[in-house]
Amino acid sequence: MDEVIGPASVERDIHDSIPDFPVESIVLEGEGDFCRAYTVNNQWIFRFAYNDEGSRSLEREIALLPSLVAAIRMPIPNVTYSGWQRENGLAFIGYPKIEGVELTGEGLLGLEPAVREECARVLAGFLTELHSFDAEVAREVGVPECDYPFCRTEEGMLEGSAADLYKRELDRLLSYPALDGGMRKYCKYLVEQLLDEDAEGDLPAALIHGDLSQDHVLFDPGAGRISGVIDFSDAIIGSPLLDFMYPYHAFGGEFLWLLLSNYPVSNRHQVAARVRLLHGWYIALRLLWALDHGYERGIEVGLRQLSRA
Repeated sequence: MDEVIGPASVERDIHDSIPDFPVESIVLEGEGDFCRAYTVNNQWIFRFAYNDEGSRSLEREIALLPSLVAAIRMPIPNVTYSGWQRENGLAFIGYPKIEGVELTGEGLLGLEPAVREECARVLAGFLTELHSFDAEVAREVGVPECDYPFCRTEEGMLEGSAADLYKRELDRLLSYPALDGGMRKYCKYLVEQLLDEDAEGDLPAALIHGDLSQDHVLFDPGAGRISGVIDFSDAIIGSPLLDFMYPYHAFGGEFLWLLLSNYPVSNRHQVAARVRLLHGWYIALRLLWALDHGYERGIEVGLRQLSRA
């Protein structure tokens, strides 16, 4: 990862590509796996890719989001500006800022039950519209398709079938002696269940957000409602279960059930069970990342979480 781009470089790149856009203030908001986000003039969000995969993701957002804005009632980024960074040739985009704060798990639990239910209803409505979007339109603008839910990486898309990728990652995980017998048995069970083609609760492939974590769901405390969903850089055509797994991780099983109760499925219990299986594998993959990188704190947390699963 390169060094954080300073305000002067951000202003220069915006001016190079959008000469009639006056820059008065720039504030770094944060960064993810692919991009850094800046608030510009208090009213705009500009996201700058810092690796090749991030640049490719922004190019797909430029092509996809205008169609999504027209098809989805939830406020999402409405790309207004785009350009290229002078030093590295990577893409950036700009769009009107969606006001709101991150909807954390703690924040959700602090809300009145009726407000939590409304949040679930609104978020389920967003997912219903997103998953109903014409996948062929998404394919035409280059949105990738994969049957392995965690195929997106900082380097690009993992190649191979879901069976190949699940088994490959499982073998890598089991190569570490840190996992005890119970954990090894559980990880094998997860892969067997997730690859069971006859299992009930799977959902047909659709356009999905791909990373509906709490930091991508914005909440308006004054109005007491969800105000928008941001960052579609992980959007793929794949299993909608992934878009329920991240809210489950952040907000828990009760909120998952509220989501599914407002989503057009009849076999909610089976879908919820598949989401929990996918979440178990997500925990296992986080542990694998920590083991690969020698991240002791992550290893400690991952082993503890896996032992409780």
